[in-house]
Formats: sequence, structure tokens, C-alpha cells
Amino acid sequence: MSKNVTSQLSQLSVKCQYMVFAVILFFTLFFSFNVLAQSIQPRLSSQQTYDRFVFEWPNAVNYKAETRRDGTLVLEFNTGGSVDVSSLSKSDLRYVRAVQSDGNRVTFSGDAQASFRHFKIGGKIIVDVSGPKLEAERVQSASTGDAATSAATPKPVATEAPEPTREPEKKAAETQRPTEITMPYRPAPSVEPLKVDEVKQAPLTADQEGVITVSSTKAFGMSAFIKDKHLWIVSDQKDMVIAPQVQGKASYWLGKPKRFNLDEGTIFAFRWPFAQKEYVTLNAEGGGLLWRLEIMKGAPSKKGSIRSVELDGKQDAAVMLGLPSMHKVVAFTYPPSGQRYYAATVEKAGSFVHLDRSFWGFSIVPSLVGGVVADTANNIKVTVADNAKGALITGQGPFASLSEQSAKLYRAAIREMLFEADDESNRVYNFDSWSAGGFAEYDQNRISLEEALAETEEGSSKFVETGMALVKLHLANLLPQESLGYYNLLEPSAGDRVDNIPEFMAIRAAASALSGQGKIAEEVFAREALAQFPEIDYWSAYNYARMEDWKKAYQKMPDKPDYIENYPKELFYEITLLLAEAALREPDTKRAETYLTGVQENMADMVDPYMSNYNYLMGELRRQKGDTKGALSTWRDLLENGDRLYRAKAALAWSKLALNTGEITPERAVELLEQIRFTWRGDGLETQIGHELGLAYVKEKSYKKALSLLRDTASYTRDEDNRREIVEDMQNIFSDLFLGDLSKGLSPIQSVSIYEAFSELLPVGEEGDKIIQALIRKLVDVDLVDRAAKLLDQLIENRLTGLDRSKNLVKLARLYVMNREAEKALEVLENLPELGDGEEEQQIYKDAILVKAKALADSGRVREALSTVTTLGSSPEVDQLRADIAWSNQQWNDAANALITLIGKQGIARKQKLSDEEAKLILNTAVAINLAGDLQRLQNFQKRFSEPMDDTEFGKLFRIVTRPPGDAFLSSRQTILGIVDEVNLFEDILEQF
Repeated sequence: MSKNVTSQLSQLSVKCQYMVFAVILFFTLFFSFNVLAQSIQPRLSSQQTYDRFVFEWPNAVNYKAETRRDGTLVLEFNTGGSVDVSSLSKSDLRYVRAVQSDGNRVTFSGDAQASFRHFKIGGKIIVDVSGPKLEAERVQSASTGDAATSAATPKPVATEAPEPTREPEKKAAETQRPTEITMPYRPAPSVEPLKVDEVKQAPLTADQEGVITVSSTKAFGMSAFIKDKHLWIVSDQKDMVIAPQVQGKASYWLGKPKRFNLDEGTIFAFRWPFAQKEYVTLNAEGGGLLWRLEIMKGAPSKKGSIRSVELDGKQDAAVMLGLPSMHKVVAFTYPPSGQRYYAATVEKAGSFVHLDRSFWGFSIVPSLVGGVVADTANNIKVTVADNAKGALITGQGPFASLSEQSAKLYRAAIREMLFEADDESNRVYNFDSWSAGGFAEYDQNRISLEEALAETEEGSSKFVETGMALVKLHLANLLPQESLGYYNLLEPSAGDRVDNIPEFMAIRAAASALSGQGKIAEEVFAREALAQFPEIDYWSAYNYARMEDWKKAYQKMPDKPDYIENYPKELFYEITLLLAEAALREPDTKRAETYLTGVQENMADMVDPYMSNYNYLMGELRRQKGDTKGALSTWRDLLENGDRLYRAKAALAWSKLALNTGEITPERAVELLEQIRFTWRGDGLETQIGHELGLAYVKEKSYKKALSLLRDTASYTRDEDNRREIVEDMQNIFSDLFLGDLSKGLSPIQSVSIYEAFSELLPVGEEGDKIIQALIRKLVDVDLVDRAAKLLDQLIENRLTGLDRSKNLVKLARLYVMNREAEKALEVLENLPELGDGEEEQQIYKDAILVKAKALADSGRVREALSTVTTLGSSPEVDQLRADIAWSNQQWNDAANALITLIGKQGIARKQKLSDEEAKLILNTAVAINLAGDLQRLQNFQKRFSEPMDDTEFGKLFRIVTRPPGDAFLSSRQTILGIVDEVNLFEDILEQF
């Protein structure tokens, strides 16, 4: 009996095994068939600097990728399923022209500058596309019905206001989707940043206040918020005829608004120059037909209600913004970031949500009228609540979920793992534990913890504990902005713990540093409670480096990367590479090499931008160690491949080194730098490129272009040290153009043009005076005497005092005499102050008398001129001036006598070889004797000087002038009169002027 039972049980066991195998085979075939037969639709998410395409398969699949030089990417998935791209609208594509599918094969068609990045997370294949945009940025409107629809292109109306512009960095809640990896290390902007007018404005004063009036003949709802240096006014009325009007002094700095016409409303954007710390806000009044926005001092009041609500019987299915008198929802694409925004308009003032909160998938933008929601995951819709007392925010599309039993078990395991104690002493960050399996498990971890948080009483210790797990999860997975969002949500419940518990402080500071909020991080890192943790020094140094305060970063950074070597790889690369750069900027090649060696030992699977960053720094390390060829080779490799930021950095470094070593000409350096000048905007690198390009233009001898570019670069840089360095270079170049080697190849007209364009660079003191004097001499040399006189007059009035002023007054009078403005010369000399008995004063007095005598003679007062010059006694200058006065008034006998006296005093009669100046004096004397009609004296003069004159260039003229009258008398007379017209003896008197 026992054997039969055993046999029967054995047979039953075999049958069960077959049944289990059959069931497993059935489900395997069933799911395989579904995978093979399925058709998926990709999702498009437009981020700040790239477009993200997500192909989500129910099961994990592999793929092959081929990137072509013409800007095409081809993906081929190893599945029988197909991809349907019909849901992608061509108008939403920014970096590729088209996306096409052929079964399991997808083709992205861009241009040669398109950049692709692709990776796999579970069943998701993610493709990021960046590069230059193929279409201009647009403001788009969207339907506000039950389901959110794609935004329509607005029709901007031209006004005199400038285009609003994008800031280089945005809040993470607006720029990153928390379910996908993004690298926070200075992401490269792929489009020209939005240009915002830099209106330098002091804190609001009484004469700057004003009122903005928004009105229409139809009642309308409105929303208003301040963001990205603009005041945005959203009306839910289409094609508003009258733009907002500004009364009061505010009209001078607000300017005219930029208009955007939407399908569901109208947006007006005013430039807003006040920083948040200056506490200038708007007080809204009215509603319906007429709204008034009063500009006033003070911080905006924090106000608003945000709460989760039940929807269709499901708890926490939606979030509602409490907004009494809610009117409509206007959807649009926000210009600076390109993200979908929803403006909740209200019918009257006083209803608004001014809270800064970030959640998964969306964030609340602080508003002064109504409310505004930013869609950060491209996965929400916003509608008017049924009771018209707020805006309802709900998700759309499929959401992953766990069974309740699985969720509870999973939550318990995750919480246990996230709050595991840190075994290492003096460690404040435990990223390996906090990451909870890394990004591959991120979605499930986040959902589980969010469910646990929703089940916990707000304000309780458990609520804080679970919330901090979410904060740590995002921080460890390199999502710092999302981490801060949860931290801000948690802060009211945490109370004073955030300022007393070191872990709270350290996490907040690290998230702030990674997300670019350097000042906040700096203040927290400096707190005494964190001084006990050596690990904080790395983070503090990293934060200073992010702020480009390289000196403080170097001073703070430890010698070796000991504490950070066990960080998750991306976080390790992020911190280590920036600290290596800080060491190289000192420069400290030994410490930099230590950090870069640490990267070398942990660089398996390293991808951009970190790989490009590493290669760029290795090039700089080689340059500093004297390996010029190695540096040039390393940087040259980066010119064609790698991350766009480091391509630009490498191009700048390579051009500078190649120019200094003579491998390229200045013209080639200018060409290369001009190419990269427009590839990177908005930070210190743009400043460096502009600075180096300006210096290259100097070497190319394009001086005016060089100074213009350097001036523009100095004006837009935010770093005071960089600005100071650029201005010093400009001043040195400017001085060299007038006093140094650069002045030698510069024409007077070029000199004047440069001086007038860049006169603000004129140094104070003696050097500046020398530059003006040099320019005056150049102008006189080319007979631009009137411009020289004007410049000298400005010098006297604005810069000179004492004897320098007196000396230059005499020079100015002399310039007026040269320009045949004798009366002006006399007027200037009348203002000459009384002079003392010193040697320098007496020389100034003598020069003034000579100029005055010449001016009197030129104005027809010959006797007064001779009487004036007689006061100086007898000297070569006086004799020459007497001759000049007689000559100018055609008193030829007196002129001849004065010139013969001058020849005698100079001993010229005893010389057998004459200089050019002496020959000219003898020729002029012969002319005077000839015109005086004294033929006997003329013959004697000819006999005495004919032989030495024949050896000069004036010999033939001298023969003609001293020839006795005869057949050639007429031609000789014309020659003599021509000489008279050309002679100005006074020119030689004050040559030293």
C-alpha cells in the first residue's frame, strides 16, 4: 500500500512539473510575441540646451548606433517591435530637421554641427540632441482644455524693447527631468543666450517709482511674475490692442514692452533691472477692465496655497494651487528656457501664489498676480478647478506603479538602505548608500519614497526622515536641483534642525554647490559645525572653483583626493577635475598631477563632458611642464572631437600657444579665435576668448578693432579681476600706439581716429600729457594745425597747471600763428599769467614775445611787432624774426640786412661746405637782395657763395636768383616770387615747440 502511494505521488509530481513548464513556456511565448508585435511611440522633452528623445520598451532591449559626419544618427533596436514617430511634431524639433522610422530603425537627420549622446537605462533608450538650433526660438501657446496640447507659434509684434534673453544657468527644476541623468558641470549652451539689457539701477528711489496700467474694453484675467530680469504680464485676452502703459519715472528704465501674441492670450515682457536683494516689487490693484501694478519698495509677500487633492477616488492624484477668482489657464513656451509654462490667470488683484516650490515634474514660479507652473518633465496638464478656486495640476500618460504589498516591502528595504549608518569616521557624505543602487533603480526608489512620504504625517520625525531620504537619493544620483526642491519642501517640517544638525547643513551646501548656487553654499560650508569634517574642504574648494574664485579654491583644496576617491564615478569626476584645474591655475603642477592621476585610475567608462575635460587639463599640465609639442598635440585632438565647451577651451589654448611659438601667424590666430568666439557665450571662457582675440588683433596690426573688442569684452565680464586685467592691457596698447614701438607704423590720421574713439584710456598725469603732445606733433607734421590746436586747448583747460600750462599756452599761440589766426594767438597770450625770474620762466617769456611779435606782424601791426621784439635785444632768434617780419611785409632791404647779419653771426661766410639749412638761409638772403634791387650787392653775394652753393641741392636756384637781369628776367622773376611764397622764416624760430 505504501509503495502504491509513493508511486502515485511520484507520477503526480512529474505531471506538476510538466504543467509548470507548460505554463512558463506559454507566458514566455506570449510576452515574446507581444514584444515582437508591439509598436512604441518616443517621447520628446525639450530641455534648456538639448532635446531628449525617450524610447521606452516594456522589456530591456539592446541597440546599435551609427553617427555620421553629416549630422545623422541611426538607431537600430534588436527587437521585432516597431517605432512609430508620427506623434513627433516637426515644429517641436530644434536640433534636427526630421526623425524617421522604418520598423525598428530610427534616423535623426540634423546638420554637421549636431551633437548626439545616447545611453540605456533599463527598458529606456535615451537620445540627447544638441548643437546650433535649426530654427529661431519661439514663444508658443497651447490649448488649455482637458488635455494639454502642443504649443502654437506666437506672432511677436515689433516694439522698441530689446529681445528678452536667457541666463546661462537655470534652476534645475526647470532644466532637468528628474527621471533622466543630466550632468551639472557647466552644460554647454547650444543656442545664442537670450540677450537681456543690463540696466544698471540703484535701489528704488522716489523719482523711479511708477504705475503700470493694463486695460481693455473687455474684462480679462491676468497673471504676472518677475523672472530672468524681466517682468512678464500674461493676459488671457487674445490680441490686446493697447499695450500696458507706464506712468511716472519708471517709464525711463522699464522701456517699452515686448509683445507676444498667443492663441489663448497675450504676453508683455518689460525689462526688470532690480535684483531680488533690492526688494522692489509690484502691488496689484483692480481687475476686470482695468489693472494697476504699482512699483514700490519692499520684499514681495509670501502667499499661496499648494495642496494635494483627491481625483476620481484616488488620493493625492493632483495638486491644486489655491487661487480665488481663478479665470483661465494660458499655456505657452517660456522664451528664456524653452519650457512649457502654464499661467493661471485671475479676475481680480489679491489672488496670487508667491511661493518658490519644486516638485517632481513641475515647479511653482513665484507670482505677483495669479499663478504660474513650469512643466519640467513635459508630462503635466493644468486646468481650472471645478469650483474656480484654483488651478488643478495633474499628470498625463502612463505611470509605473507597484502593488500595495510590494510597495510596502520595497519601501521598508529602501529606507533601511538609505539610512544605513556611515562606518567611516569624520565622513559626512555616504553617497554609495544614498544612491540606493544608482540611476538604474532611481525611478522605483523615488516612487517608493514618495508614496511613503505621502502616507506620513507632515511635520513628524518620520516625515522628515523619509523626506531626507528623497533629498539624499537625488543628491547621490547627481540631481542637485531636484534635491534642493525636496529639501525646500521638507524645510518647514524640519524646523531648526536644518541649522543645527551638520548633516542637514552639509547636504544643503553640496546640493547648492552642484546646482550653481555658490554664495549659499559658501555661507553654509563656512559654518563652525562643519569644520570637524575634512571632507568639507573638497566641497568648499569645488564651490569656489565653480564660482571661478580660483585662488580661494586652491587655498582650500587638500593635497590629495583621499576622501573623494570612493565617490560615485560621475561625482568623483565632477569634483576632482575642477580641483585639478584650480591647481593648474595657481600653477601647482605637482598637486594637479596628483588629482589627474586619481582620475586616470578610475576612468573606465568615462564619457563626455568629463573625458574632454580631462584631456584639456592634461594638455595644460604638459604645457606648464614645458612639453609644448605634447600640449599642442593634445589640444589639437580636442578641436575636432569631444564636448563643445572643451573644444572651445582647447581651441583658445592651442591658438594662444601656437601663436606665441610661431607655429601660426597672427592672421591665422585671428581666424581661429573668430570661429570659436561665437560657439560659447555667457561665462569666463567667453571673456578669455574675447581677451585673447583682442591681443591677436594687435599683433595683426588691426589696432582699432582690437581695442573695440577688448572694450566690449571688459564691459560684459562679471569678474572684476578679469575686467581689471583687460583694461590694463587696453591702456598699455593705447600708450604704445602713441609713445612706443606700435606708434612707428601709425599714420597721423590713424592716430587721431584711435585717440577720439578711445580717449577714455588716456592715462592721468604725465604719461597722458605726453600722449597728447605726441599726437599734436603728428598732426602738425601733416599740416592738421587746426585739429592740433583744438587738442592742445583741451589739454590746457583740463589737465595742465603751473609752468606746464604757461609753456603750452605759448605753444597754442604759436599753432594759431601757423594757422594764420593771429588774433586768436594774441588773445591766448593775453591770458598768460605773470612769470617769475627763474631760468625756465624767462625762457617761456622769451618764447611768448617772439610769438607775439610774429602775430602782431601778421595782423598788420609791423611797427608794434618790431618794437616788441626789440625788447629781447640781439639774438639769432630775434634777428631771424626781424627778417621774417620784413620779409612778410615785403620790406626787402630790411629783410636783406637782417639776414646778412644772421649769416655773419652764425659764421656761415667762413664755411666751404654748407648744410641744407644754411644753404636755404643763403638762398633766402639772395632773394631779399634781388627784390631790394641792389644789383651790386647781389653780384658780390653771388661771387662769395656760388661755389659752396653749387654743392647743395639749392645751387641751380641760387644761380637763377643771382643772375643779372637780361633775356631770362621774366622767368627768373617768377622763380623768385615762387620762392617768396614758399618761405616762412618763422617756422625755424620755434622748431623746438
